[in-house]
Amino acid sequence: MFGGLSGDATISAWVDLDSTSNNQMMLGAGSDKDNFFVMALNDAFRSGLNVEGAGERRMVADSGVPAGTWAYVSCVQKGTAASLYVDGKKVATGTADHALAAAVAKAGAFAHLGGIDFWGDPYFGGRISSLAVYDKALDADALAAEMKRTDARLADEVARAETVLDAGGLSVDQARALTQAQDAAKAVADDPTATAKEAAAALKRS
Repeated sequence: MFGGLSGDATISAWVDLDSTSNNQMMLGAGSDKDNFFVMALNDAFRSGLNVEGAGERRMVADSGVPAGTWAYVSCVQKGTAASLYVDGKKVATGTADHALAAAVAKAGAFAHLGGIDFWGDPYFGGRISSLAVYDKALDADALAAEMKRTDARLADEVARAETVLDAGGLSVDQARALTQAQDAAKAVADDPTATAKEAAAALKRS
């Protein structure tokens, strides 16, 4: 996920929280307590970066994101300047002594979507869609464009899930899982390098 990073970076995703209680980890990456990056949500949106045990550099917004609705959250680092955005609007700024890549792109580093095991903080409760990592610092216009582009995909994903939900009496999570499986199967089936056996197996799983 972070292998191509070296300097400036942007991490964005659509999130839909079930509640704003506790300190829910949206994303955790790194190798240990001395080298990590986190994005977390509760009643405030925050990020934290620690490299070589130099101490966690935090950014904390004045507020979080509302529960029960989709929001587009982003963390942008350009040089030593860092910013948090919600729905394309800057909500916090800070400084970073090191590039994000110094903590997350080294050998042996991990990336955990929805939680991190270091401190026992609650795992993310809700849904995450269209997570993206960019090897550059997106400005406000670029973030707005990505928000619009990925929102169209999100709307399509939700619409297809609701169609399956209405037709089959499935739960929301089951419907989403089915549409994702269908997408994966189609990707394999359309791949000219895939074998007939691989395509058939993927289509059967969907």
